[in-house]
Amino acid sequence: MSKSITNHLHRDVLTTFMVIALLFIALGGFMQVQWKDDNIDTVCRHLDTIIAREQNALANELFERRTPALTLRIGEISMVQDVLEVTLYDAQGTPLVHATNGSTTMTPGHLEKLDVSLLDTSLPYTFTHNFNTLQFRRPITAIGETLGWITLSFDLSQLKRQAIGFFAFFFCLLLITLACMQLLLIRRLRHSVVTPLKQLDAAMREMDASTLSVSIPSLGASREIDVLAASFQDLIARLNNSYLELDRSKEALARSEERLSRVFSATSDAIWEWSFKTGETYFSPRYYEMLGYEDQELPMTYETFKDLCHPDDFPMTEQRMASSLQTHNAKSYHAEFRMRAKDGNWRWILSRGSVIERDEEGNAVMVCGTHTDITRRRYNEEKHRLLFEASPEAIFIIKDTLITDCNPKALEFFRCTRDMLLNRPPEDISPAHQPDGTPTPQKVLTILEQLQRNGPQTFEWLHRRFDGTLFYAEVSLAAMNLLNEIHAIAFIRDISERKQVQDIMIQNEKMISVGGLAAGMAHEINNPLGGILQGVQNIKRRFQPSLPANRKAAEATGCDLEAVQNYMRERRIDMLMAGIQESGQRAADIVASLLTFSRKSEGVYATCNMIELVERAIGLTESDYDLRRNYDFRNIAIVRNYPPEEFPKVECAATEVVQVLFNIIRNAAQAIARQPDRPEKGIITVSLCHDDIQCAIDITDNGPGMDAETARRVFDPFFTTKQPGEGTGLGLSVSFQIVTINHGGTLSVDSTPGQGTTFHVRLPLRHQLQRTLNDLMV
Repeated sequence: MSKSITNHLHRDVLTTFMVIALLFIALGGFMQVQWKDDNIDTVCRHLDTIIAREQNALANELFERRTPALTLRIGEISMVQDVLEVTLYDAQGTPLVHATNGSTTMTPGHLEKLDVSLLDTSLPYTFTHNFNTLQFRRPITAIGETLGWITLSFDLSQLKRQAIGFFAFFFCLLLITLACMQLLLIRRLRHSVVTPLKQLDAAMREMDASTLSVSIPSLGASREIDVLAASFQDLIARLNNSYLELDRSKEALARSEERLSRVFSATSDAIWEWSFKTGETYFSPRYYEMLGYEDQELPMTYETFKDLCHPDDFPMTEQRMASSLQTHNAKSYHAEFRMRAKDGNWRWILSRGSVIERDEEGNAVMVCGTHTDITRRRYNEEKHRLLFEASPEAIFIIKDTLITDCNPKALEFFRCTRDMLLNRPPEDISPAHQPDGTPTPQKVLTILEQLQRNGPQTFEWLHRRFDGTLFYAEVSLAAMNLLNEIHAIAFIRDISERKQVQDIMIQNEKMISVGGLAAGMAHEINNPLGGILQGVQNIKRRFQPSLPANRKAAEATGCDLEAVQNYMRERRIDMLMAGIQESGQRAADIVASLLTFSRKSEGVYATCNMIELVERAIGLTESDYDLRRNYDFRNIAIVRNYPPEEFPKVECAATEVVQVLFNIIRNAAQAIARQPDRPEKGIITVSLCHDDIQCAIDITDNGPGMDAETARRVFDPFFTTKQPGEGTGLGLSVSFQIVTINHGGTLSVDSTPGQGTTFHVRLPLRHQLQRTLNDLMV
């Protein structure tokens, strides 16, 4: 037995509120856990603050092994509210002091030793908890060295009680809210829906079947119920008028038949009819007019059609017609062919026919159809086909984000066959990301949306050929209607050369704009930097016992210089001063690079042996201190491809050229060193060749390579892929200026991720000749 609408409403409302209650409970649980995590994080920061205040004192006492002072400080920390116990370990993980509520224990034997190999000294602190107790651990450091570890146990019971109370309050409030909402909603549904529907049902039962009339009382319900009542009233009224509408339909059908007859008389298509039983054929006046003949100038026979049809097209047309006639359930056919006009020209005809009558055995008895002159359409199609196939630009037809057609130039652009392009989305012939970093599928959807909203679009796009090479293209995208379906047509022009010229111009502008800033910074930093280096050097000299002035001053003040030297070594003061001098020297090198970058070199240009300069740069790389500290250069093989014949002298500034080659080789070696799991040995190949104008130096490595965006920015000032503190981003930018501006040459890079990198250095053999050519161009 079916339930009433009231019962259904009660059940649905109860189910809905149960789902809402479960969702709110889940949300409350999530908020509780999140709230608890936030409070635990607050506790950790509080404990970190407490230990941070004692950091320096603990570090000094640990370093000097002042155990009583450590015991006192650990005892004070253990007396902090909710701190259960505190343990101090040395750098090797051995427990030194243990305290609980102010009570301390020296060298507690009941505690296990920490496994310091599992601890991460780079983190400020670590913690674990089980919702009852928080275990907090923090290293004690000084001058970058870990001297010990301190662990605290913190009581979380009060935090746990707060969380349980919050959840209980939240759950009770939710139950009360849901109960009130259910009562109000059920009462509203009964008043607005159930009662008006019962009244409407009683009124319908009182309907007079003989007159098909009913009077619906005013229900005073919601608008939807009133609309339903009015619909019932309107349905009864339309039933009363059904017979009148049927008579009007018959009259309209008669008028339609008359109108169709007039349309056949006025249509631009020719009409034909062919009877198989009698062989009788009918051609409309338009049939003759379409070919330039007078009405009935030719006999109405099948032979007339055969004679007028082009000999090459008739066999196919006859075959299609016969196939349609002989297939019992086939009703229509269509074909395109040429027919000879009276003036001797051929006109393209679209013929469409249908079997309108068959005998009992299913054989065709009567066929009729139309002829349409499509000569102009075929001319336009042929013209557009030629334009499509002969276009110097690649053309794609796209439907539903898939390539449905392309011209021969597209196959040439992407170096593939037609089958390899069709039914592929455009992102398949593009890299995963465009140069601005946007994922290619996302950018395709954005452009298609702009096409629909704003019309034709023109934009630049990075494509990938099927052989893996990338090229920039300018794409013009427009929408068109083909067979009542919206397609997108894309015209693609290769602009790789133009992009290269633009990149060179942008690079030159960057060098000009950054040069002034670099010069100002370098001069401002150089003066205090010189004072620092000179001061450190003088301090070291004042402590040397070999200088008579130092011994004289020591005797006058009663100091023992050897004892002072021993104290400095014991307290590592000499190492601190060496670190200051090393950092200052590094800063001085950076300033020198900035000055080199900011102004044109005033070096001496002389004819040099390029092979000797290359060997000097390789030697500097092999002996560089920073390189040997970060990796073993002996694990990298240097392959030299020098020409067997005598290499011509190159007019250049030898120091600057060595600096350029040193920067490139060092970067290659560092890139190889960043691949610790390389399956093969690192190799750097240096190749030399020349022609009558310039010297070519190619430096190739088998390192990780670079993506297109990194290769485009590699010569930008201050751009680097190294970790902070490992590089300034000036090496290659300074090298670019030395080669292009100071020597009038070129510096470029080719790289593929995972396949290594090649830097191409081109230097003119005669520097003065190149400068003269540059001046003439300016």
